[in-house]
Parts: sequence; C-alpha cells; structure tokens
Amino acid sequence: MLNAVYDRNMNMKFGVNIIMMIILTLTSCKTKDKIMILEANDKLEENNFVGTTAPVVVYKTIRDFSEYVPVIMNREKTAIVSYPDRMDVSTNQKPTALTKGYLLDNRGINENVAYLKLTYDAYKNLEKNPDLDELIDLIQEKNPLAELYYCGNKSDYQDLIPELNTLIKNDFPGCRKADIIPMIIEIKVE
Repeated sequence: MLNAVYDRNMNMKFGVNIIMMIILTLTSCKTKDKIMILEANDKLEENNFVGTTAPVVVYKTIRDFSEYVPVIMNREKTAIVSYPDRMDVSTNQKPTALTKGYLLDNRGINENVAYLKLTYDAYKNLEKNPDLDELIDLIQEKNPLAELYYCGNKSDYQDLIPELNTLIKNDFPGCRKADIIPMIIEIKVE
C-alpha cells in the first residue's frame, strides 16, 4: 500500500516537472520573428525611479526616414525577420535628433534595418497587420544607414541627450561602430 502511494506521488511529481519543463521551453523560445525589447519606461521598483537597460543606438541615415516605420531584415536583406504590430507603433518611437545629423533610436533598430513606405501614423491606422509578402513590397529602402554606433545602455547615462551630443562631438569614444554593408549597385554595360 505504501509503495502504491509512493509510486503515485512520484508519478505526479514527474508529471508536474514535465509540464513545467514544457511551459518553460515554450515561454523562453526565441524566434527570428520576435525580438524582446526592454521598454525605456521599465520601473525599478525597489528604488522607485525610472531606469532602463535599453541599448543606446546612435545612427545616421542616407536621407530622412524619421517619419517611417523601420523593420529588421536578415543580413542579406532578402527577408524581414522582425516588424512591429500596428498596435505597438506610436509617434513617440520616432528617433530623437542629435547633433551633426545623428539620431537616437527609440524603436529598436540595428544594422539590418530597412524602412517601409508607411509613416508611423499610416502604419498604426492600417485595418490589419500586413503579412510578410506585403511588407517586403512596402520597403522603400533596404540600405538606409550611413553609420550606426552602439553606445552602452540608457541606464549608463545621467542626462542622455547632452551626453550623447558630447560623444558625437568627440567621435564616439567607448562606442562600438557597426559594420554596415554598403549598398551594391550593378551597372550593366552593353
């Protein structure tokens, strides 16, 4: 009798462990279509102040894309790997202007960014989210970056904008410059 109770308890514990492992596996999976971005307004409750761990990305584009929605493509620029839900897009995610024509990213871009033909307002007002084929057709520029720098995390700064402007004026000390794949232009001579 004792062995039967023991076996049943062990089977229940084993079942619970299996279920927990499945839940942990499903909730921790990362796909190319989903990128977890820590919001700039995450509160650190123990100190009761706003803090962030969002990366500081400073960049310059080949022309003004500040009104347009960015998407992230694969390195070869053949497929979109991350794009926002239309309900997640807002105008406060537009980049912040810095000195010398540089911009501070507020959306979550990287060196594989491309820009859609849709502004933030137009994208937000779509009736439904576009599918990947529609998004590919909506890309206006696959190679928009002239320069891009990773400059730590927002929590590393006391007064972000003035400190970034100083970094820019001093040629980005302590920042890592991203490798930007140059736009390839094929000219066929006949």
